[in-house]
Amino acid sequence: MNKRIFTIVTALFLVIFSCKEKKESNKEDVGPSQEITKEKNRPFFSFKLDAEIKSDDKIVFYYLTPETQQISKKQSLEKEVLGSNGNQSINFNLPEEILPTRILVKFGENGDQVLKINKVSLSYGDNKIDVPDSLFYQFFKHNKAASYNKENNSIKAVKNEKQKPMFFSRKTLEDKIDLNFF
Repeated sequence: MNKRIFTIVTALFLVIFSCKEKKESNKEDVGPSQEITKEKNRPFFSFKLDAEIKSDDKIVFYYLTPETQQISKKQSLEKEVLGSNGNQSINFNLPEEILPTRILVKFGENGDQVLKINKVSLSYGDNKIDVPDSLFYQFFKHNKAASYNKENNSIKAVKNEKQKPMFFSRKTLEDKIDLNFF
């Protein structure tokens, strides 16, 4: 009888501890998948330009970070845009967790391009900055290869042998990015 009790107790002991180990190993299996989900939900920076772009063009979005001072092809995104008389949304999404300190947008590959700016939106995670057409000039300036018409909020390519038409963030926008996103 003692052998029987000993055998039953030993069997119960083994069953209880082997079940606990399985439960613990299941918990370990859940952990990494939760980490993967978190990694997929990392914030990213998005720049959205809503504009009327009459002619086919290539829009290039350059960005600088605290570590960089010069624009480069490596820190740029480009999109081919088909001309249209209607409003178009051009979206640029930076790689995860890259937050620019300065923004530059090159356009006018065809030479006679006119962009009628309707709105610019910047977002990072849950935070957003909207720049309506009426405030575009307060947050962006243009180089010598472009001209800006405040009356109809359009930016136009101007013939310039040395530069391509471009608009870039003013200090006002850079400070707002720093305040809202960093």
